[in-house]
Amino acid sequence: MKPIIVLFILLSNFFSSQYITGLNLTQNGESQIKTNLKVYLPTVGEFRNYTAIINQHIITLSACYFMTDFGGISDLENDFMIDIPNNQNYTLIVNIYSSSDPAVCNYDNLEDTKTLSFSTPIEGVISLSTTANSKKNDLSLFPIPAKDVLNIQTDLKIDKVNLYDGSGKLLFNKTKNTSNINTSGLKNGVYYLEIVVDKKIFRKKFTIQK
Repeated sequence: MKPIIVLFILLSNFFSSQYITGLNLTQNGESQIKTNLKVYLPTVGEFRNYTAIINQHIITLSACYFMTDFGGISDLENDFMIDIPNNQNYTLIVNIYSSSDPAVCNYDNLEDTKTLSFSTPIEGVISLSTTANSKKNDLSLFPIPAKDVLNIQTDLKIDKVNLYDGSGKLLFNKTKNTSNINTSGLKNGVYYLEIVVDKKIFRKKFTIQK
């Protein structure tokens, strides 16, 4: 009976999650980029609000979506205009959050995250499909779900690893022996790894199930 209960919980978590289905960047004038974001919601819902913060070469775009209890699905698409101070190399981190409150979004419930590296001015379109599939940038986690150890498989030299819980709270960081993470002391749930490689940032979502 126990395996059936565990499977039901895992399936419930999967079908109740939002996730990013598309991310495109284009130049919009001399000092602005347009971020086109596509998001899947497992219920009837709508876009609420967003914040965009630039810290040196790191741009963090946080978008919040209101999810109702009604059946159905929502495929949402929004454009975000972000002012860029200088033409240089940037890393864009996109975080999406869910809210059950139609009036307020406190950006606590992190659902999915994606990262794109680019240089301005942008020529043409930069998207997940044109950057994430390069073999030289391959980076994967195993086993998923994790139990006691999570391994990072890549040919790249990892400088730093940050571990976050499902709400986006930083749990710890690691700068040595970064090829694996000890997860034996963590509870079941959804977590995120932020992996820094040569000034680029990769974000990976994974689960722990013991």
